[in-house]
Amino acid sequence: MLILNKKLAGINLQSFIVETTKITSIAILSSVIAYLSIKLMDGLIFDTSRTINLFLLLAISGLIYLSLYLFLAWFLNLKEFYLIGKLLLKMKQYQKKLEEVYSNHE
Repeated sequence: MLILNKKLAGINLQSFIVETTKITSIAILSSVIAYLSIKLMDGLIFDTSRTINLFLLLAISGLIYLSLYLFLAWFLNLKEFYLIGKLLLKMKQYQKKLEEVYSNHE
């Protein structure tokens, strides 16, 4: 981190630490809740001795983790969350431009 700070001369270390703490806490909270949902659903809803039930359990817990992570990232105003959103929108715009170029070229 010290080497990166020297090379980029201008990194806001306080902002970096705050954002890293947010990301870490969101990931830990989301994973604990996903784990508890697995334990709850394993005993009450799914019989995980069968492969399809195990797959469904993991898919549902993955969706719980992802949706909770995204909600908490939005709720805690995580900067990286918005940066990724902007990047995805730009990628979609570039994809449309490429499709226009290739459709006009033919």
